[in-house]
Amino acid sequence: MNYAHIIDLVNVFVGHGGEHVIISPGSRSAPLTIAFTSHSEIKYRMIPDERSAAYIALGIAKKTKKPVGLICTSGTAAMNFAPAVAEAYFQKVPLIVLTADRPAEWIGQQNGQAIYQNELYGKNCKASFVFPTNPEHTNELWHGNRIINEAMLKAVSYPIGPVHINVPFREPFYPEANTELNFDVPTKVVKELKIRGTLTLREWNTLGKTITKSPKILLIAGMLEPDWQFIQQVANLPFPILADVTSNLQTCSNAITKHDSILLKEHSELVPDLVISFGDMILSKPLKKFIRANPPKEHWHVQEGDGIVDALQSVTKFIRTKAQDFLRDLNEYDFSIHEKTYLDSWKAAQNKVNEKLDTLFADKTQFNEFVAVQRIMRNIHEKCTLHLANSMTVRYVSTLSTTKDLCILSNRGTSGIDGCTSTAIGYALYDHKINVLITGDMAFLYDRNAFWNNYVPENLRIIVLNNSGGGIFKLIEGPNNVKNADEIFVTPQISTGEHLAKEFEIDYEMVDNLEDLNVALKKFFGVSRNPEPKILEIKTDINKNTEFYSQYKKIMKDE
Repeated sequence: MNYAHIIDLVNVFVGHGGEHVIISPGSRSAPLTIAFTSHSEIKYRMIPDERSAAYIALGIAKKTKKPVGLICTSGTAAMNFAPAVAEAYFQKVPLIVLTADRPAEWIGQQNGQAIYQNELYGKNCKASFVFPTNPEHTNELWHGNRIINEAMLKAVSYPIGPVHINVPFREPFYPEANTELNFDVPTKVVKELKIRGTLTLREWNTLGKTITKSPKILLIAGMLEPDWQFIQQVANLPFPILADVTSNLQTCSNAITKHDSILLKEHSELVPDLVISFGDMILSKPLKKFIRANPPKEHWHVQEGDGIVDALQSVTKFIRTKAQDFLRDLNEYDFSIHEKTYLDSWKAAQNKVNEKLDTLFADKTQFNEFVAVQRIMRNIHEKCTLHLANSMTVRYVSTLSTTKDLCILSNRGTSGIDGCTSTAIGYALYDHKINVLITGDMAFLYDRNAFWNNYVPENLRIIVLNNSGGGIFKLIEGPNNVKNADEIFVTPQISTGEHLAKEFEIDYEMVDNLEDLNVALKKFFGVSRNPEPKILEIKTDINKNTEFYSQYKKIMKDE
């Protein structure tokens, strides 16, 4: 087989800063696998399960901030990448998805492992390309070089995201015996000049008029990567900032982190005149309801690039620049005429919520998921990386919140439970800190193949909240009105993580009461002479969880 176009593909990938590739084994993808694993600058890992592989790649890309290659064979293997590709798209994570395929003439001809793979991921992917199949022709070599350069540039340009390259191969796939691939060949790597845009003085003067006549200015932060300089910029402003659980702004002195609880009841004094929002997905449903029901006079949303994002249904102006640049310039504005009474009102409401929570958790004999998460957050060490699985897990932590210096991450792009463990593993592989994943039993079992590889990192700690089913359907409004809700929504299950831990030789412990939990958490977060992955499973009663959560909502509403 002539590998010229694949060698060029790998060289361009490396030329754009690509280092990491996750590969799921297969025959049709052999040319890609052989080429990437033969290049001296590529760090590759072999992950058999495609769905888990894609989420592990997602985790690596989130940590390294670089495009990560993802390779599989043809057919349904490529479809199993789809959940993670969608998550990467909506979370703005760069993946280079390389799916091997049969040539076009064999699609739909009753041939094995042949499906319609072109544009397989649809609108859940930034761009899709079909790689040329005839490397002997110079125009096809040029075309292939152009495609991989464009794909790499698209992946890292705003909005950052995944790109798909479908690569058809004709047989033979494998090189002859003793063939060595030569990567020391001329390769054209196309670069892009990026110019950072900031607002002009005239634009700031226009915005300043609104700022001057807006005594109640509210900042709202969605999902953000941790950035210390950015935290300082936000903290220096005399306004409250509603820091969503994945905003990583919880350490700011002006951060309001208990807004989930505050906004369960009406607070007319907290309605803003001007909202300035930035970041990605917002988890808090009470916050969304609050702004939608009380639209401010003006709402500025700061984001790069085009498109209208208006999750709060109140945007009046889009400011097309980086949030970091905007807030840096905003810090130069004279806010001497603005009193801190609005910030004080939010802080007073937060203090009231903290008092209510202290009352709620005062009974030391009660044991449920909410109590368990409170103890986890109390014991977790500063500087950890905390991964939150979707469903109730991320909501518990959002409600309790924290002011600890943690890097908090969650797959909130599509909010699925299917790859939470795999994503945490991928991230932990390149993060020197302890990585803690809090997950539910359904999410944990759904992604059990995350451990079916040789790369489970020593710095991974997993806490499984096991309520024997989909506990969220006991807590949200609606399902309980259905007579057979337990069967069709909660889906009770009796599995635990014990056998999985034995199978993959992972340290494991289960607790089902508060006394044992307190002891287990000290051991779980303690310094170990022999670093190794750990699983702590917390078994609770789903009905007690429901009863306690209902009690929480009543207390917050002063009912």
